Amino acid sequence: MKQFKTTFHTIFRIGLCQRAYKTNSLGIIIAIFLAAILATTETRLISAAIADLRGQFFLDNRESAALVTALNSAQLISMTLAPWVATVIGFNRTLLYPTLLLGIVTFLIPFVSRDYSLLLLLHSILGFCIGVYLPLTISLALRHAKPNIWLMIMAAYSLRVSIGMDSGMGISGFLIEEGYWQWIYWISAVISPLIAWLFWKSIPLTPIEFTALKEADWLGMILFTTSLVLIFIGFEGGERFGWQDSKVVVINLLTGGGLFLILMIRIFFYRESFGALIAFKNQNILFCLIIACLFGILMTPSTFLIPSFLEQMAGFKALQSKDATMIIFITYLMSMPFVIYLAKKIEARYMIILGALLIMIAGTYGLQLTQEWRVTEFLLLLIVQALGESVFLLGLIAAFVTNLNPAHGVILGAYIPLARICAPIFSSTIMLFWLRQQKEKAIALFAENIDSAVLLEDQVQIFPLIEKEALVHAYIDSFLLVVAIAIVALMLALCLKPAPQNPIAPPYLPR
Repeated sequence: MKQFKTTFHTIFRIGLCQRAYKTNSLGIIIAIFLAAILATTETRLISAAIADLRGQFFLDNRESAALVTALNSAQLISMTLAPWVATVIGFNRTLLYPTLLLGIVTFLIPFVSRDYSLLLLLHSILGFCIGVYLPLTISLALRHAKPNIWLMIMAAYSLRVSIGMDSGMGISGFLIEEGYWQWIYWISAVISPLIAWLFWKSIPLTPIEFTALKEADWLGMILFTTSLVLIFIGFEGGERFGWQDSKVVVINLLTGGGLFLILMIRIFFYRESFGALIAFKNQNILFCLIIACLFGILMTPSTFLIPSFLEQMAGFKALQSKDATMIIFITYLMSMPFVIYLAKKIEARYMIILGALLIMIAGTYGLQLTQEWRVTEFLLLLIVQALGESVFLLGLIAAFVTNLNPAHGVILGAYIPLARICAPIFSSTIMLFWLRQQKEKAIALFAENIDSAVLLEDQVQIFPLIEKEALVHAYIDSFLLVVAIAIVALMLALCLKPAPQNPIAPPYLPR
């Protein structure tokens, strides 16, 4: 017993003190790059495979969708709180313990496939664990790297979007088709111990800031995270359950909106409140956040519209759509050296403008869509879209980094999940709603132009044709919506002011 107490006290003291060895910058950069890719890829794998996992878990549509909702909601909570937690207990503890827990949870999930309550809990824990990565990784990497390689780090960080979102669909389809569905989770179980070891070896432990814990605005954190999660759940389920027809959707949206309004009133009177708006006094930061949220819509041609079109019009499964998503990934990867070079020559705001223009061109090309289009016909659109996303995203990250006051990093970190979690899900929901509305309008328009007698006589043959053509028109209108949002993003980028002096981007690049 005495030996146990001695061991416990030793571990406790180590946990409060900095370890003797020095920070390993290379280990940190490798660890956070792997962690960022893992967070994006794991989320994409589960989302893409959930329809097939339904059979493995013996679930109906709503139960399987709830798993993804639980994962994203928990991720939203940890992502919001992670920057503040890291300043209090240190980066090591904030990243290490969730990584170890992630390995355990992802290993267990395939073994509890028939216990829905436990599945729901484990997916929530999974989401909470991976949520700590994205808000911390880029700041941690830049802190431990020389400014002359910051752009390369930011480019590698932006690449995790394409690795996770684009290659994730093909990987998911392959694992399902080959009967290795367990590896959708076990990939994280295998990689997370390596990431945890790198964090443990590379980031020294620092003392816990007990004073900051005592002075924390716990009520503000509860209001912020609860309102955000309720709005997210309501919005995410709106198209699936029916907006006004579902009490769950209405209650979540109204309650979440009410709590967020209370939070904003509280922030106005209590300046030290969690989620204070002081960072947005910088116009560039405010516009960058809005642009980052719009980027969710701008990505939908590659992440949603084209895969969805191939699924509905050609009956493609996830594995069959991998050719389209791999074109995006390869283009993204090959364009990186050019994009980094470009970022060294022009301002970040011009990068955003150029990226928006390229996405507009890709969207305009999509207006020529017909029923016969397959991967080959989408080739040019995919290449231009991928190049646009690459330029746009690196410019956006650089704009955030060069304009942000480091003292406001934790405050801004609370709002970044709006762009990283909410925007992609909201964008998919908006596109689903838009597609449905435009399809219904097109069907009604086509029906009006067909003789009623003919329609009644041959409705079995005519209605499928009308529905297919209406769906094509709905997708064309969706590409038109992407073009419109790209114009909005471009106009906001034109409003950005030159960045202050910084070591990475023109016009104030030190010589």
